[in-house]
Amino acid sequence: LPLEYFSVCQSSLTRLLYYTNHWRHRFSHFHYQRTRSMTLSLKKGGTYVLPEKVPDKSAKPRFHFTPGSYNAQKGNLLLRISAVDFFTVEFHEISYPEDNQTLEYAIKLSPNMTVPVLEIDGNIVINDTYDIHKYLIKHYPGKGNASLNEEQKALQEEFIETNLLWDEHLFSYRRMPKFLGGAMHQIRLVELSKSIHQATSDGLLDKKLMDGRTVQQAYIDKVAQTRSLIRIDCDDDILKQINNRIIANDEQMNAVLKKADQLLAAQEVKNGISDTLLLTDEDDKLTSADVYFAVFLKRISTVDGLLIKHIFSDYPRIEKWWAYFNTLEEAKKLKEGADPWKLMKMLLFTGKPVKFALYGAGLLSPKPLPGDVEKEVVKEFENLMTNYFKT
Repeated sequence: LPLEYFSVCQSSLTRLLYYTNHWRHRFSHFHYQRTRSMTLSLKKGGTYVLPEKVPDKSAKPRFHFTPGSYNAQKGNLLLRISAVDFFTVEFHEISYPEDNQTLEYAIKLSPNMTVPVLEIDGNIVINDTYDIHKYLIKHYPGKGNASLNEEQKALQEEFIETNLLWDEHLFSYRRMPKFLGGAMHQIRLVELSKSIHQATSDGLLDKKLMDGRTVQQAYIDKVAQTRSLIRIDCDDDILKQINNRIIANDEQMNAVLKKADQLLAAQEVKNGISDTLLLTDEDDKLTSADVYFAVFLKRISTVDGLLIKHIFSDYPRIEKWWAYFNTLEEAKKLKEGADPWKLMKMLLFTGKPVKFALYGAGLLSPKPLPGDVEKEVVKEFENLMTNYFKT
């Protein structure tokens, strides 16, 4: 979810709701992250070769994104630091969750209905951010990634993997007013229901998607996931049940910070300077590790301003790195991706204020799913929640 949706809606009342929620969780030690082994068993995206299209290196890349999305911000910066001609990239803005839950989006771009998606080289579709990183490093390495030796490459992959184990979603949703989180999830369910009924009427439920699932199975998975997230993100009754998870997730965030600090300490010893990137010492040699870390810090600072101050107090090298990064052009692009006025325009364009009001009045509900689909959704929901509490 683009958390800046929340940030730009901070009227006096919203601010009050936010800080009430913030301190309630801080006093309860609820700093939320999630490791892959502890999360819902969600389907991942991947890199797909479309058999109906032909390879074409001259084809303009197309990047589908939602402004403010955590993963889309990473994908955008990964493209910027690659050898891809950034000025040839066609950017397609996706309204969340209205556009990416549609049948067309699921069939053509992402069976998981996620952002970002990169179409590149004529017949390649990549709908997982880490896969975008791997593809660009292999086929279009930028100056920074191309300059890394084997040891540095291994350090970078280790750092990124540690970063990936941090769950931004749960961290963010538990820090925003429960009303807004619940409203966004309910809007998702409404859009998903529309698409399921459209697929039913169009006879597309059995159509195979690029990841091998049918349309029906992809939407069953997505509805079950959304219902599970409502339970995890918005139900205070389960907080005590996941306390161990909370502690472990907090440790995971600290693991990211410690690894970044270790990389910066090594750079300081090697180069004798403190203003440096994670793996290189030239400002035109940003690596994927820098991208992942920049978006990581940006999200924490957006959602929890007090926490980021504590982080900078505990890790002065990281504070210096952040200040240095913010002098670079990439930092400006990261900030532009979360431009408040642009996000507010999207909120208004997609009718979010009206939808929030309908949700608050109890009038925003998805159309009931067909009986056989509903049974499978309930079964998958129960499996997700059972596995979630087992781990």
